[in-house]
Amino acid sequence: MADAYARIELHGGNALAYAALHEDMAAAGFSRTIVSEDGVQRHLPTATYVLRGHARTAQQVLRLILPIADAIDPGGDVLVFSGSDVAFRLRPVQNALASATLGTPPNVLSELGLGAPSPWDRRYGVLGGLR
Repeated sequence: MADAYARIELHGGNALAYAALHEDMAAAGFSRTIVSEDGVQRHLPTATYVLRGHARTAQQVLRLILPIADAIDPGGDVLVFSGSDVAFRLRPVQNALASATLGTPPNVLSELGLGAPSPWDRRYGVLGGLR
């Protein structure tokens, strides 16, 4: 059985939309982390998910994801690929809070009430999730 990877971009999505997407994708069996050959759990890039050990084609996985993504932001971009030969350089998961927040732009953290606007927010004019 292969793993399927999906990348979703919500064109009208803000921090709360992505938080809902993460929750809905997890409920559908997708994860935002991967385990490396050395056994270390690592974060996938933002809004990238993996469905492990399934017998579906990429097209079937796409049909599973589209209603989830479209319920949040109709017409968002979705890329699905499947296979077992994957190479990556990803940061390790540190703890439970990090699992929920690492890889999330700082404006998302402040919008979710997890921190004040960061220098990243101020530098790029991102406050309260507004771009």
